[in-house]
Amino acid sequence: MDERDGRCRVAVVFNPVGAGEHADQRKRELVQALEAGGAEEVLLEETTPEDPGRGAAERAMKERADVVLAAGGDGTVMACVSALAGSRTPLAVLPLGTGNLLANNLGLPGELEDAVEVVLRGRRRRVDVGAVDDDRFVVMSGIGFDAAMLRDTAPSMKSRLGALAYVLSGLRQLRRRSTDYRITLEDSPPFHRLAQGVLIGNLGRIQGGLEVLPDAEPDDGMLDVGVLRTGSLLDWLKLAGRVLTRRGRDGANGPPLELFRAERVEIDCSRPQPIERDGDTAPARRHLAVQVIPGALTLCVPAHDGDEPQEVTR
Repeated sequence: MDERDGRCRVAVVFNPVGAGEHADQRKRELVQALEAGGAEEVLLEETTPEDPGRGAAERAMKERADVVLAAGGDGTVMACVSALAGSRTPLAVLPLGTGNLLANNLGLPGELEDAVEVVLRGRRRRVDVGAVDDDRFVVMSGIGFDAAMLRDTAPSMKSRLGALAYVLSGLRQLRRRSTDYRITLEDSPPFHRLAQGVLIGNLGRIQGGLEVLPDAEPDDGMLDVGVLRTGSLLDWLKLAGRVLTRRGRDGANGPPLELFRAERVEIDCSRPQPIERDGDTAPARRHLAVQVIPGALTLCVPAHDGDEPQEVTR
């Protein structure tokens, strides 16, 4: 692989649903742009309901692809992250969804030409991932409020309203009753909080670009934990004000958002709660364990001025 002139084998994991009604045209344009940019070979697979991307990414590694490009939304990206974490194969992202969590957190371009430039000649950055059972995430996991918000956002609303659909769904969740969360951070004694949900982040921004975990860094070997202790509309207004004014940790040790940091987090709930990983929801459960895996993923990110392309040897 020679990243200086873009000569590499690129495996594209393409989500036709995320690409919308012009999926075939966008797929052709993507392949043409990669070839025009100097890609030596382009391997392309579409996601399916049975394989949202993990199997395709695993096959790409077996075929010795130099880079895997996830062209889709948050679900496609998370599936590829789960396959590539722990390997040396870099992941690039062309955001085609409505949330686009990873792209929004790290400033990954959505324009085709810019995204292709990152794939072929961008920097390679090692970042942490979070582990939930056999799944991996790179932005955030959550239990309770945010998972319910994502679960109840209708696809038709996302296609029509974009990020605003998540806001409207979140407003409908304000009447959810609080749950008793038993939280254990690493080997410390557990503590209880009556809350609407818990966020566990490797990066800090959620849907709509709102930064709820201001100190989260993707390569510090730590997870940032936010406990949503919102019991009233006033609490939500306080939280919204804190997020929008970027007050960070100032006054955060109490309602409506309490912040912690740890390498491992275990949560037990008094009643089953939905969970999510990087915007992909899963059935409700009463127990959630999340562990950070430092430096487990190589990401393709934009090159800064003066940066030299970095070759990653697998």
